[in-house]
This record gives sequence, C-alpha cells and structure tokens, in this order.
Amino acid sequence: MAWQSLLRIPEPIPPSVTSRTAAAALVVLDRLAGASRDQIAALTGSGSAGAYRALSSLARDGLVLAPPRGRGEALWRLTRAGRTWVSRLLPDGYVWPDPPGRGRGENLQHRRMVGDVLVELARRYPAWPWVFAFRSHGRGALSTYGVVYDPDARVDLPRGQLLIEVDRGTMRRRGLEAKFYRLREVLDYGGYGLQAPRRLLFVLHTPSAGRIRLIQELATTYLEPYLIAPPAGQQDVLALDVWVGTLGEVIDRFSQEAAYWLDQPGPDGRVSPTARVPHMGVAELVLDALTAAGVRGLHLAMGRAPVFAWRQPGILRDDKQVLLVLDGRRSAAVGAWARYLERACAEWEERTNRPARGLILLSRPEDGWQVTTPRVFWTTPDALHPQGGVRSADGRLQPLTAVFP
Repeated sequence: MAWQSLLRIPEPIPPSVTSRTAAAALVVLDRLAGASRDQIAALTGSGSAGAYRALSSLARDGLVLAPPRGRGEALWRLTRAGRTWVSRLLPDGYVWPDPPGRGRGENLQHRRMVGDVLVELARRYPAWPWVFAFRSHGRGALSTYGVVYDPDARVDLPRGQLLIEVDRGTMRRRGLEAKFYRLREVLDYGGYGLQAPRRLLFVLHTPSAGRIRLIQELATTYLEPYLIAPPAGQQDVLALDVWVGTLGEVIDRFSQEAAYWLDQPGPDGRVSPTARVPHMGVAELVLDALTAAGVRGLHLAMGRAPVFAWRQPGILRDDKQVLLVLDGRRSAAVGAWARYLERACAEWEERTNRPARGLILLSRPEDGWQVTTPRVFWTTPDALHPQGGVRSADGRLQPLTAVFP
C-alpha cells in the first residue's frame, strides 16, 4: 500500500515520501531525534543500500539533513520540513510534539545508545513492527496528572511495555535515585503501576560490579511493591522487573521471555502454549536437574492465593514439599523476591505443616548478596546440573538436593 493513502493533506507530495522505506525512515528519525544509516536500515527492515537510497531521496527533497563528512557520530536528522511531513504521514492518533533536547547540547553518544537497543531488538525479532511500537526522547513518558517518569525509550508490546534506560556511567547516585523515585511516583498514582506489566531494561555502556549493585539496590528500595505483585486482573506475570547489564545481556534476558511479550493474547486472555509465562522455563530446568540427580516424585505446579501473590511457579515433591522457583538472571529484583519467597514459604509451612523452600537462578555469583533469608537458596546456570549445587544466604555451597529438606 502506498503511503499516499495515509496522507491528510493534498498534493504536492515530495517524491521521496511515496516510498514506504523513506516514509518509515522519517518516522525513525523523528522518534530517535536522529539516527545512523545502519539503525534506520535495521528498524525499517530495508537493508543498508535501501536505507541509503531512501535517505538520499529525502535529502534531495529537503526533508532530512545528511551527517557531516568525517564525523564519528554519523547521524541523519530531520529538517523542519521533514518534521512537518512526519505528522502528515500517519493517522490522526499519531501527532507528536518535538522531543526535548533536540539539537545543541544533546549528547549524541547517549542518543546513539538508545537507537542501538532498539536496533538489537529489531534484528532479533524482525517480524515485529518496531518502528511503530517505540517512542523515545520525551515521547515515551509515563505520566499521571503532572507526575512524570521519562525513560530514554518505551516500546509498547502486546502484553505490556518495555522501558529502556541507557547508562554511560556518568550519572551519580543522586541522579539515579531521582530517576527511580520518579518512576515510583508514577507507579503509585491511582494504581497506575498495576495496570499493565512492564520490564525496565537498564543498559550499561561500561558495566562494573559497583554500578550493577547500585541499580539492584535502588530498584528494590524504590520499586519493591511492584516487583512482587501481579497486574490487576492478571495472575501469570509480575507487574515489574528490572533487567540490568550490557546491551547483549539485557536483550538475551528479554529473549528468554520474548514469546510471551510478543505474542497476542487469545480471546480468553490466556497465554498460548508456545508463549510460556515468565519463570516457568527456569522451573522446568530445575525440575530436570533434580530428576537427573535422583529425586523422585516431582512435578510442576503453580501456587495460588491466599499464600502466593501470583501464580508462582514451583515444584512439588510427593504433594508435600514445595520448591518455589524464580528466574533472577540479570534481574535487579532478586532482593525483593527473596523476601517475598521467605514470607510465602513461612506461610505455606504454617498452613500445611510441610516444608517449603525457594530457589532463584542468578546470572553471576556476585548477585547472591541480595539473598539474605534462610528458606531461600540461589544458584547459577553453571551450577544447575545433577552434580551441581545451591548456595544459602550465608554463602555455603550445598548439594542441589538440599532444596528439599
């Protein structure tokens, strides 16, 4: 379908705008406030040569400005005429104000990092219409009557939202605290935080143990109520999680749940068989490892209220002992989850007089500092095998079978 059919004004139409690739490139440039040719190629699905042809034609029509030759940050940008045409290319519901920070004084490296996150998502899942799903630079804000949290980008998915923050390590603790505080303010307003599930990708340019630990600490300090509660009307997923690491690490983490987030819900709102609910995959891995270690009488189960806040994935042994399992890889929510699991296990034991334990799978041993409760263990993918082990809150290594007392 030609893009002319979506136009809301009469001719003359610049020849370049009649190309679908060129029109999509205008949208990318508008939403990113500037992008490289490779970013435009990935987000429009046009290939590098197709993107260059589209950009060249847009430049000839005066809609985009080519990057200066010899500059390290080769970002194409919209002209004033180009910004005008973006608002005319799409349906009435899509008219954006100019994003803040455009032009002088804006950090180009930061902007480029935002584009790289979206590009990596588009490369891994090319069938998903990322061009129309993402907003950035002031357009992805979550706001409720003057209370605003403005992430670097936001992507709207069938089952929820991805919020994106890119961090070059230049912001001090106070600035990061302010960022998490603003998000908490928005989530607290009128139950907004439980209206839909969200995942925050905190992408670090140069990760360090101290930076990761700081984000883990701030996430649990400010966001804990939403890290352990399901959205209203949903019981298969938690309202919020924060995934922290390099670009590749956080996109890898998203990929483990991508089938869930990108899949359209069925007519009854249920998850399709190919889109397992988050954390269930890790529960299956743990079940396989325990079975291979010789533990018998095990089967998967989903805990329910009143003991559990959501349909908590777990493993039952002979219908008497329970092991609650969570996927904490790259997650900053592990501290909140460990405290939640401890309370749930204690209540299970009080109600049934049968033992309960929790197990959280972590990406790195360094993340184990977040687990401080006696009934909750942690392990890593390298240790999750029949001869492997788990660690308790005091750091002691124990056999994998220790999860069933």
